[in-house]
Amino acid sequence: KGDLSAVFLDLMLGFVKDQGYVGIVLPAGQSYSGSMTPHGAGKLLTYTVLEKWGCEGEILYLGDVFRHGVHASIAIVRRGGAFE
Repeated sequence: KGDLSAVFLDLMLGFVKDQGYVGIVLPAGQSYSGSMTPHGAGKLLTYTVLEKWGCEGEILYLGDVFRHGVHASIAIVRRGGAFE
C-alpha cells in the first residue's frame, strides 16, 4: 500500500534546470496537511523532497475528483526561487 508520488515529484524536480515550475496531482494523504490520514510519513517524505530542491508554492486539496475513493491534491511549486 505504498505510494510512489514523492518519488515521481523528486524525479520531476530533478529535470528542472536551475529555476522552473512543476505541477503534480498527489494523493491528499501524501501531501495535504488538512487530510486526516494515518500516513504521516508520506507527508513528511513529500515535504522533504520539496525542501531538498528549495521549492516554494502551494498544495491545494481537491477532494475525490476522480470518483475512485482516493482524495487528491495538487502541488504547484517553483524550484529555485520565490513563488509569484
